[in-house]
Amino acid sequence: MYMNTQVPKLNPLSVAVGIITCGDDILLIQRKKNDYVGFWSLPGGKVGKDEDPKAAIIRELHEETGIIGTARRYAG
Repeated sequence: MYMNTQVPKLNPLSVAVGIITCGDDILLIQRKKNDYVGFWSLPGGKVGKDEDPKAAIIRELHEETGIIGTARRYAG
């Protein structure tokens, strides 16, 4: 059996996701664009160049849900 052992060269990509809870509930969004249309996920996305990851999740949360929030904890 032949196995391809070459790993494609990828550029690193920084992303930020948020876990927003209310009691035992966790906020999920349903993806509306790109390859994952219809999939459920945590709100989040790419971190911009020179953007703080906390700022990125606050921005992404607002873009995807309209919620204006704050980052209380950061897992790094």
